[in-house]
Amino acid sequence: MEDRYHLSTVLQRFRENWPEIVSPQTEAVIGLMRLNDILTETFNAINAKSGFSEIAFEVLVTLRSCGQPFQMSPTELYSSILCTSGGMTKAIKHLEEAGLVTRLPHETDGRSMLVQLTEAGFKKAEELIIPVVQGDKNVFA
Repeated sequence: MEDRYHLSTVLQRFRENWPEIVSPQTEAVIGLMRLNDILTETFNAINAKSGFSEIAFEVLVTLRSCGQPFQMSPTELYSSILCTSGGMTKAIKHLEEAGLVTRLPHETDGRSMLVQLTEAGFKKAEELIIPVVQGDKNVFA
C-alpha cells in the first residue's frame, strides 16, 4: 500500500475540491474504508502463507473462539462469517479433508450436523492467529 496516497492527502483533496460533502461522518467513513484496505492487504499477505482461504481461516478462528466443545452448526457459522453458503460448504469440506474439523450429528435436530474443531484444528487456529494479530498491531504502531 506504499504507492497509495496517505489518508490525510485524500481528505485534504476532498476539503479543497468538494467541501460541500465533507463532514466528520464522511471523513470517518473514508478513514474506515482506507483502514479496511490496509488490514485486508496485511491479512492476505500473512494468510497467503497458510494455504487456507479467508473463509477457512475464519471458520477455524470462529470455532476456536466459541469455547468448548468448539462446535457450531453450519448455519451458525454462516451467520458469523460474511460469505455465501456455497463458500461455507466448500471451506468446511476443505477443513474436514485436512482433519481440522469434523461433522457430528446434531443432538436435537436429526436433519442437521454440527461442525466441530478437532485437536489439530484447535492447534492450527492458534498457530494462524498469531501473525494476524501481530500484523494488526503493526498497522496501528
